[in-house]
Parts: sequence; C-alpha cells; structure tokens
Amino acid sequence: MILAPLVITGLLGQLLKLSFHSLRARRWRPGRFADFESFPSLHPLLGGCLSLQVALATGWGSPYTALSLGYTGVVLYDTAGVKRAAGRQAGILMELGSSFSLEHRLSLLLGQSPVRAWVALFAGAMLGRLVERALLALPQWPW
Repeated sequence: MILAPLVITGLLGQLLKLSFHSLRARRWRPGRFADFESFPSLHPLLGGCLSLQVALATGWGSPYTALSLGYTGVVLYDTAGVKRAAGRQAGILMELGSSFSLEHRLSLLLGQSPVRAWVALFAGAMLGRLVERALLALPQWPW
C-alpha cells in the first residue's frame, strides 16, 4: 500500500498548511490550500512519505527503495537550494532597484530553509505511516 497513504498525506499536509496560515493571520485563507511554497512544503512531505512507504513495502535493500531515496534527496536539495539561489537573486534585485521595497515580498515567495525541508520530510514519513496504519485498521479496506 503506497499510493493511498501518499495521496492522503499530501491532502493532510495541505490542510495543515491552511490551518497554520489561518491561525497565524487570524483569518480564513482558503487560497493557502493550493499554495505549494509555504511550510510544510508538499514536496519533501511527499518525498518522505513515498520513501518510507516504498522501503516498508519492498524492503530497505530493494532497488525501488534506492530509487525512491534518490528522488527524495533530489527533492530536498532542490527545495532548500531554491531558497538559497532565489535569495541571492533577490539581493541582486535589491542592489539594482534600491528604491523598491520588495525585500519582504520577495522573501515570502522563496522556497524552504534546509531545516524546514528536513522537518517536512520527517513529518511526511511519520504522517504517511500513521495514515497507512489507519487505513489498514479499516475492516473493509481492499489492500
């Protein structure tokens, strides 16, 4: 069972994001459900869930697990690297147009910090495992 926990974990991650941002802003912001840039980032969340589910289904020594872990590593590197590269570009933009007040706005559009990417990865793995256990506990679940 790999796909069902993956899909449900992704939906739960987006609901968590919506809840976090609504509580922080103190108003309901349903548009955050489709926002893929803020914490928890969907990409490492799904990468963590996928890697753990594949490893548990096929074994830790399986080539599928190796492929999944490689994919998750690329996702983590990209998630954290986008923020770093975009931060450099934002700095250059600030130098070019110092009269603009874009720094705060640009920083909101950037990716995740490495710590947040790792937290999302582990949260995805644990959330996926909990979802799998909950699905297996259902008496009529076909898998």
